[in-house]
Parts: sequence; structure tokens; C-alpha cells
Amino acid sequence: MKILITSTLLNRLAKAEMKMYASRLHGIQTIGQNKMDVEIATFSNLHAFSTQHIPGPSYNVVKGSWDKSAATLRAKTSLPKK
Repeated sequence: MKILITSTLLNRLAKAEMKMYASRLHGIQTIGQNKMDVEIATFSNLHAFSTQHIPGPSYNVVKGSWDKSAATLRAKTSLPKK
């Protein structure tokens, strides 16, 4: 059996994954005055998740569409220009 992955399905999966990260980290952020130092930032279609006191890299990720968000991200940060 072949599984056909379309761009629509891929976008739905990516959005679901971002919502999962945001939901989990928002829950952690609200427990005990944010002792895990959770930060969530959004730049257009790009979502950055960062934690200081959770071991491992699993929650320190950037998710989303880089192509559409690169200009916005460069304008708001010190990333080098192309």
C-alpha cells in the first residue's frame, strides 16, 4: 500500500506539530512562575521554542516556513543579510 503525502497533508502535519510544541511549553511556562525559563517567539510563519532548564535539545527548536519568514526574522534579529 502506497501512502501519498501531499503538500496539504504536509502543511497540516507541520501545523499540528507546532501546536503540540506550543501547547506543551505553554503549560510548562505557567507552572511555578516559569521555572524552566520557557520562551516562545513567533516571526511570521516561523515559531521558535526555547527552554533553559529542560535537559536535551528536544524543546529548543525552530519550526515553520523559513522561506516566507527569513526577511522578517533578519529584520528583527542580528542574522546576516543574504
